[in-house]
Amino acid sequence: MERTQSEREAARVAKHAAESRHYAAVIARQRERYSAAYGRTHDMEAREAARAMFVAAAIFERDANRIPSRAKKAIDALKLAVFMLDPKAPA
Repeated sequence: MERTQSEREAARVAKHAAESRHYAAVIARQRERYSAAYGRTHDMEAREAARAMFVAAAIFERDANRIPSRAKKAIDALKLAVFMLDPKAPA
């Protein structure tokens, strides 16, 4: 019984680590998209709104260390920021 519990715990830790790596990679990709879209747009109001979303994403990313579901929120905020800057940007 105890071996099974330790195996489950190891599997849970491995899954958490894999999810963390995945979300970190997706966040990095969204940051690249944001940077490219920010450089292409000249709409100052859209830039201001996108910057606010980018700051919110940074806060969600920081909180993801304690609450893993916040990483998904960070990704969503970054996607919205990119969309705000360039609605036709490729995903």
